[in-house]
Amino acid sequence: MTEFSTIWPVITLFLGAAGTLGRDIVTQASRDRREEAVRQREFAKEAVERREEFELEHLVEINSLLRAQSDAVLELAVALRAHRYAQTTGDDVPYPHEALNRVQAADAAVWAKAGLILAEPARAWVQAAHESARATAATVQAGDREPELRVMGEKLNGAYAAVSARVREIYVGREAALR
Repeated sequence: MTEFSTIWPVITLFLGAAGTLGRDIVTQASRDRREEAVRQREFAKEAVERREEFELEHLVEINSLLRAQSDAVLELAVALRAHRYAQTTGDDVPYPHEALNRVQAADAAVWAKAGLILAEPARAWVQAAHESARATAATVQAGDREPELRVMGEKLNGAYAAVSARVREIYVGREAALR
């Protein structure tokens, strides 16, 4: 009986240590899983925020570029009309090379940024507006007396509306995430 009473405290000491070690292992594994889940959520949140910042930056920029493109096309139309009228009256009004260069630069800028729009409806509207402005510039250069300025305006208004709607979607999503 004395052997049993001397072994029992040693066995309980080892069992207690093993139980504590097992509990610590389970607790640490659970803590690691929670921390990993938090890191994953933070990573996903940061990725969404980076994507939204990228998209907002390009939406605002494309809005300005579309406006500059339409302004350049209208300026070219007015300048070419003045140049053609001056040719009929004998006045000396030079060909508007600068206006043509602005149209070409604006066209290239819109073309370069249009593909960076991530939202499909907005991208489709921007590309349609860009193509319409490009076609209108071509008809103005060709001397068409009735360029499709109305169609270009309708496409531009559609693009502005689509870009604005996407910007609102992004901000509404951010507001909802903050609640």
